[in-house]
Amino acid sequence: MPLIKNIDWVLLLTITTIVGLFYFNDLTLLAWSLLWSWIVCNCTVIILHEGLSHGQVIPKSKPIGYLLEFIAHIMVPFDAELKKSWSIHWFHHQTWKSHVDKVQNELENNSWFRYLFCSNIKRDTRVYKIIDNIDKGKILPSNILDQYHVMINVVFSILLILSIGITNYFYFYVIPVRLFDFYLKYVLEYLPHHGKLTKEEESDTPWLFPICLNGAYHVSHHKNPGKLILGPLKYLNIQYYFIKLFYNINTSPISKIY
Repeated sequence: MPLIKNIDWVLLLTITTIVGLFYFNDLTLLAWSLLWSWIVCNCTVIILHEGLSHGQVIPKSKPIGYLLEFIAHIMVPFDAELKKSWSIHWFHHQTWKSHVDKVQNELENNSWFRYLFCSNIKRDTRVYKIIDNIDKGKILPSNILDQYHVMINVVFSILLILSIGITNYFYFYVIPVRLFDFYLKYVLEYLPHHGKLTKEEESDTPWLFPICLNGAYHVSHHKNPGKLILGPLKYLNIQYYFIKLFYNINTSPISKIY
């Protein structure tokens, strides 16, 4: 339906989150929500970035793999092509800071507000034509979770509201989802890559380690894409234990093709 397709879902979620904070107005739940969001966001980024994009970690079993992908689908509800989106992330590494770098191009063609808080952003069609022509063999094959992405998110939300109530649904699902979208765009894209800095001038943001963990070392990740980077204090990093619990380290990650 054209009307549904034209809705800016990220902006709508942003407005819903702001309105919800005033409507529910529960500081105790908000504090627990932020703690839960910190855990979920920092673990989900491992599923998408280190897992699906770079292949640095491999699920210990197929059922675990499906569980992790399910988490990714409900944390990124507005991306119906989740695997494709993260499979072509390697293109950003290959074209880093060039005129055909998808991320750099979008940063330069949008205001910071539109980039961080909207889904309907300006995109250079020339860059997307190049992406559409890349080797399809490097894109992860879809599975049943990808095919039923929308249904999964709708059913999950309905069941969650019925089981924990609308208030808890807002604090422990809506807020984490909104923060995760901001995490991906700000920590992994806007913060390290915005502006006219060259590759050599871009730098890590180690002071953000307590908040975004390995995301604080995104520039180091670009310079060493085949290396699993968890920061200097990996034993204080929840991502380290998340990986130990659900993943095996891949000795030949996709990153080695860059």
